[in-house]
Amino acid sequence: MQAGHFKYRLAFILLLIAGFAFAGGGWTQPKGGFYAKLDHWWTVYDQYYDLYGHKVEDRKRALLKTSIYGEYGVTPKLTVAGYFPFVSAAMVGEEVAKGSGQVLAEGDQLTTVGDGVLQVKYNLINALVASLSVSGILGIPTGTAEGGTDGTLWTGDGEWNQMLRADLGISIPVGDYYPYANGYVGYNHRTRDFTDELHFGAEAGCELGKWFLVARMDRVRALKKGELEEATFSNGLQLNNSSFWNLSAEVAYKFTELVGIVVGANQMVGGRQVYAGTGFSVGVFMAKSEWL
Repeated sequence: MQAGHFKYRLAFILLLIAGFAFAGGGWTQPKGGFYAKLDHWWTVYDQYYDLYGHKVEDRKRALLKTSIYGEYGVTPKLTVAGYFPFVSAAMVGEEVAKGSGQVLAEGDQLTTVGDGVLQVKYNLINALVASLSVSGILGIPTGTAEGGTDGTLWTGDGEWNQMLRADLGISIPVGDYYPYANGYVGYNHRTRDFTDELHFGAEAGCELGKWFLVARMDRVRALKKGELEEATFSNGLQLNNSSFWNLSAEVAYKFTELVGIVVGANQMVGGRQVYAGTGFSVGVFMAKSEWL
């Protein structure tokens, strides 16, 4: 197999198994290559991790996002990407007294657009089995902060943020299979007195014919530079000083060389100021690389 063909093949595989996070790992798109995905993610929960990492019971709540994500290869080393949740909703159920059944608090919901994200990724090193890239990522506050009747429903955090991220991907072909592993580290600078964050994680996956499998671990650690605040708790990942461990898995199936479907799930396994629940996603994608 030619080296260039293998690199493009692997980059394409990584894009097919893209989830909420920006895809591709250490690899960039080939020039003129693109990937687009329409995705729906949701979670329903009645517990959250408080400021001290303890699980706390709460009213039943739900978060959902319907989003579009896209990547385009400007040059073989430069890829631009964007993410926009054009429907983002936060909901909370009634609070009912045990025994009497008296309604103590009414349910509420907020539906708007969510916060958008733009990314520019540049490939520094592209060897046959390894690739190193750096990214600049801009979070755009297009969502609504402090919405709902009491100001506790959020579809955005109301602040601009900027992240610098490095990804290192490694893959060694095994026969007709393309297993890979990727690790990343990033520093997220947040404004409006929100704390800065350290992001890091790893993932591994493989192509099996028309099927694509991936497992992923993501960690966000708040550096506690902003004002500490206790959760209320409805806004999921938008609170200040939110830290968490998130495990996720995805399965994609390619119907044709251009079109496929992807389903996934994620689980918060620990954290502070974050929901304690399971999320699910389903999406359809279209992708094209110049070697196809």
